[in-house]
Amino acid sequence: MAHAYGCVLGGRIPIVFRFRYLFLVIILVTAFVGIFDHDLWGPDEPRVAETGREFLDEGSNLALPRLDKEPFLEQPPLYYWTLAVSYTIFGAHNDVTARVPSIFFGLLTVLITFLFVKKLYGSETAIKAAAVLSFVVVFFSAAHRCIVDSALVFFVTLSMYFLHSALNSKGGKKIFYYTLCYFAVVGAIFSKGFVGLAFPVAFFVCWVVWTRDWKEIVKAQPWLGAAIVGSLVGIWLYLLGTTGSWDYAKEWFFHNNILRFIPFLGKYRGSHENPFYTYLGSFWNAFAPWCILVPAIFVWAWRRRKEDRNLMFMPLWFASGFVILSVAGTKRAIYLAPLSAPVAILTAMYLQGRMDGKIEGMLFRISEKIFVALLSLLPLVFVGAAIYMRFYDTVPFIVFLPLIMVSCFVFLRSYMRNRKILFLPITAYLLIIYAGSATTAYPVMNREESVRPAYAGIRKILEERNAPLYAFGASEFSRGAMPFYTGHFMKCLRNYTDVENVSKDEQEVLMLVVDRTKDCSIFKMIQQWFPAVLYYTSTEYGGRPMWLLSNKPEKMDPMGGEVR
Repeated sequence: MAHAYGCVLGGRIPIVFRFRYLFLVIILVTAFVGIFDHDLWGPDEPRVAETGREFLDEGSNLALPRLDKEPFLEQPPLYYWTLAVSYTIFGAHNDVTARVPSIFFGLLTVLITFLFVKKLYGSETAIKAAAVLSFVVVFFSAAHRCIVDSALVFFVTLSMYFLHSALNSKGGKKIFYYTLCYFAVVGAIFSKGFVGLAFPVAFFVCWVVWTRDWKEIVKAQPWLGAAIVGSLVGIWLYLLGTTGSWDYAKEWFFHNNILRFIPFLGKYRGSHENPFYTYLGSFWNAFAPWCILVPAIFVWAWRRRKEDRNLMFMPLWFASGFVILSVAGTKRAIYLAPLSAPVAILTAMYLQGRMDGKIEGMLFRISEKIFVALLSLLPLVFVGAAIYMRFYDTVPFIVFLPLIMVSCFVFLRSYMRNRKILFLPITAYLLIIYAGSATTAYPVMNREESVRPAYAGIRKILEERNAPLYAFGASEFSRGAMPFYTGHFMKCLRNYTDVENVSKDEQEVLMLVVDRTKDCSIFKMIQQWFPAVLYYTSTEYGGRPMWLLSNKPEKMDPMGGEVR
């Protein structure tokens, strides 16, 4: 193996620098690339960033997340607390400070993954698993966006780490690790709800059934876990109910948790409802680029199930979590992020075994050839994206194209010489691909995805008019972006009668209208009471048209045109 690395690097470099430090650099660069070069993007970032910011407002309650000054109970408050801390430490709320918590949770997840594998298979495989995890697409996405999933991923990985330690300990250490696992589960619940509890519980059931070690149920002392989880979550629900309304506690517990998983118990009012087989398709995008190898890796793990009991921990973790997510009523590709760690760990262990000559077979060789062939096409994909998105004449593209081509050549050369995938060439190649894609494509995508220019124009009008602001049809995206970028809150109206009543105010009143209909019928209806169009843009998330209207046509001073 050392000889293989020497061949790739072209010399005898000390192994400490050649291995650990280079991989550490790759992991850190991957963690920060694509953070600083674009505004908040939909559908989640403006809503999440603003919810965290409102904890800093006067009169806010730490138990109650709010969006646009209204209770927002889709998720518990833990991630929003970390946002408030980030804004306080850095002295401002902006696109970068809003992503700091996700960077933090992402790096912590990488660290826990390293410690997990180090305990089982040593430091060398551990740092490779951490590097592999950094390039799992769904994990990269969660750790680079202002979304609560990054915290969920960390706490689920942490709970599984402690659960594994508990299963492999005896006496007092066993209950100690189970206790730590229960506290980690509380963190997962406070990140995104009871889905954080579902992952370890589903795995534990599968593990007990697979090992037939029924006594482990008693050893786990589930009553202790119920007491820890129930008391801490209960305290929050009590504070939510006493400081606000018991309807808030009911809304979070029943609607945003129970109905998400068991939709037939009632009508779930949210979105992202998809059939149970959705993730069979999402799997390939979420776990790219390693997804091509994963089927073969699972076959290898199954064959070794009797030789290495620890190895089966990872497939059971993935399979049980995959089933839980498939049963749930709401589905998005990002929800697969908590399963990134087992995929990364298995991939690293498999590649290490291939490098050491311990894994042979036609299935594995064919999978690797397909994997290498597809990755060799990435320079062409990069060029195609540059032509399609028209960033082929930018300096970053001119700089990164030769780097991508050279790194691709080194990766292919190392594979052809060794007939194996070596970690350093593949991770260096992926690092340059990720960095090049973010540096070149993100600024172009930002022109389409960012709503900052649109809300900058709205902010100017709001400051000049100094009139009350209402909204009709505003999505959570708009309700987050408006106060985050303008500093102005909206009062959302639910029906046309309220709109008509507001329009009769003797003073000027402004109305933000987001129209989701194809024929703009909502806008046409409201315009009879708010005839003056002060501003128009189609940059609300999803391309929905958005107008800022006034009930006083004599004060009309339109900005004119669409902001782009």
